[in-house]
Amino acid sequence: MRWAYALALLPTATDWLESGRFPNTPREWITEAILGVFVLGCIRALAGQADRLAAMTRTDALTGLPNRRAFDEDLDREVFRAQREGIRLTLAFLDIDGFKPVNDRFGHDAGDALLRSVAAVLAHESRSGNDLAYRLGGDEFAVLMCGADSSAAREAVGRLRELALEGPGGLKAFGADVSVGVVELNPGETLSDFYKRADDAMYAVKRERKTSVRRPE
Repeated sequence: MRWAYALALLPTATDWLESGRFPNTPREWITEAILGVFVLGCIRALAGQADRLAAMTRTDALTGLPNRRAFDEDLDREVFRAQREGIRLTLAFLDIDGFKPVNDRFGHDAGDALLRSVAAVLAHESRSGNDLAYRLGGDEFAVLMCGADSSAAREAVGRLRELALEGPGGLKAFGADVSVGVVELNPGETLSDFYKRADDAMYAVKRERKTSVRRPE
């Protein structure tokens, strides 16, 4: 926004050039300087407010993680970058199993606390500087893992799952679990195909878990 500060001085500079008259006295210079500082302060405040509003549109209010809008924008950018530069990119989708019973049995405050607990694990325990965690909505989360192949990503996500399950106030305390689908971007693969494979992988795990629960001993 620094260019905006320079633009703020254009009206004054233009007036000077058009009139051919510049401030002649110290008082006039001081007046112009005060006016310029005031205008710059207003622009700076507006720029800061615009930045805060932009950040709010990309942040999930409950968990503080980047939201679905941020995920869509970042996924598009990272897929393009990975394909262009040959960088490994892995996507993990996480969906909480048994979240509705948590709300029904313990109340929505407990459900919200559980979502914040999972979000905190994803935010603080992911590989620093390499992973981007998101809350997509409801009980669904995603992690973009830059520079990791599918094997390393599965190991990292497996660790995140264990922490989300076993940590204080974690999933296990409420009888819940989490299904995870992990896929690595293929060369030349489109964004939509990449997304669908991750989504399908996560739901395959969820179906298998439901089948295992129903299977008689």
